Amino acid sequence: MDSAFEVMVASGEKLQAAGKCLQVPIKVQGTTIVADFYLLPLPGYDAVLGINWLKSLGPIV
Repeated sequence: MDSAFEVMVASGEKLQAAGKCLQVPIKVQGTTIVADFYLLPLPGYDAVLGINWLKSLGPIV
């Protein structure tokens, strides 16, 4: 896990991340996805899949 750093979230707010977990496998609707996760203080959210995850899907028509 990395040391603390700032992450800008969708609202434009900058949050202090406690670290980053690399290559975490998660299962979404029967499909396993491997993603990196930042540890952020976001009450009410277990996980947020961002633009890096979306890009990993490739073009979807």
